[in-house]
This record gives sequence, C-alpha cells and structure tokens, in this order.
Amino acid sequence: MTWSRKFCLWGYRHLSFLESVKKIKLRHVTHPIIQVKQIRLARRFKSSLGSTQLSFISSNCLGGRFSELQGVPYASPTVGLYFEPSDFMAFCEDLPHYLSQEVSHDAEKSQTLGFPVGDLGGLKIMFQHFPNFEDAKGKWDERVQRVNLNNVVVLFGTSEGFLAEHVRRFDALPVSRKLLFTHVPLEGSPNSVLVAGYEKESRVGDLYSDFYRLGQARVVRSIFRILSEAKIQRT
Repeated sequence: MTWSRKFCLWGYRHLSFLESVKKIKLRHVTHPIIQVKQIRLARRFKSSLGSTQLSFISSNCLGGRFSELQGVPYASPTVGLYFEPSDFMAFCEDLPHYLSQEVSHDAEKSQTLGFPVGDLGGLKIMFQHFPNFEDAKGKWDERVQRVNLNNVVVLFGTSEGFLAEHVRRFDALPVSRKLLFTHVPLEGSPNSVLVAGYEKESRVGDLYSDFYRLGQARVVRSIFRILSEAKIQRT
C-alpha cells in the first residue's frame, strides 16, 4: 500500500471523512490527498457558514465551487461562465441594475469564439460551458431569481486582463463581503487573498480546478477572516 493511500485511509478513519464524502461533490478529483484536502475544506465551509444561502457572484466558475463546498444549491447565475475583468467590475458595481436586465444573444461573438456569448446591457458573458445560448439563458434566468442581495459574496482573481485599477474598483464595491485571489501580495488591499503556487505566473490560476489550493492554512484564515468581518444574515 502506498504512503498516499495510507494517509487517505488514516484521514477517513480518524476525522470521520466518510460521512462528509457522501454530502459533497467530488468533481474531477482522483488523487487521495487532494480528496482529503477538499473534504477538510468543505467541513470548514459548512461549520463556519452552515446552511446560510450565500450568493457567490464570481468572474468565473469559482462561485459554483464555493457553493459545492458549502453544500448548498447555486444562488447565483455566475456558474459555468466567465466575464472579462472590466465587464465583471461594471457588473458588480451595479448588481441590482444588471440582474434585472434581460440577457440577449451575441450571435456574432458566439460564432467567433465557438461557444455561446450573452449581452447584458453592453457587458459580455462568456457561457463557455453551455452547449447553446438557450440553455445558458435558461439557467441564468433561473438562478438570477435565487440571488439574495443581502447575502452576496463577490469572488474575483488576478486573471488575464486584470489591471491595477481593478484593485481600487474592487475594494470600493458596494458589497461588504468580497475576496480577491491573487498570485502576488497586494499591499493596501484588505480584501486580497494571496494563493501560494502561482508566484512565477502572470496571474492566479484556475481555482475551480485547483480549488485544493484554497485549503492552504493562510488562505483559509484569510477567507474566513474577511467573511466574518461582515455580518451574514442567517437563514
């Protein structure tokens, strides 16, 4: 038996992980140590946030991962898609307005990119994980109805196209709970969360796939410090 297998079995036996496995989605994860990290992270999410319905508004699929870790249904339309950084900033700066707008099909851009693209009051939504615009719009409209503007958490990252001005705009968002995941320290930004492992990159990586990096002790402390500093309306 390999050491990683022994470690996995030890974690299940001594930390009661088997029960947790039944309650969370282990998507695209096969490495036993990464599975343990995901389970432990999910336990922290559940113990800290309970079943409170939070609306994770994210620039990419990461918000969906947060809902999965918490073990609650998606309460945000930003699942299976992404925004360019500037469009995401504009979206978050006036959520009530944009969430009330009808998303339309940008057929020309969809043809160019090879996946559905929506237009939301001039902002572009890249529905890259949907087979067609009709399915994408259906899910968007359905999940918009679940958004609780009193319990919004905004998730952003230093992705391609991210500019220095986005840090200032992000910190100024009219939302009390917001997390900016970065690959380098951002001095003076109280909402930034440094994720180790991307120091040699030009941006933070895909945290939906590399979500286990969120289990780093420093990252976990930063996430729940920021979330705890703002009042969450318990449901």
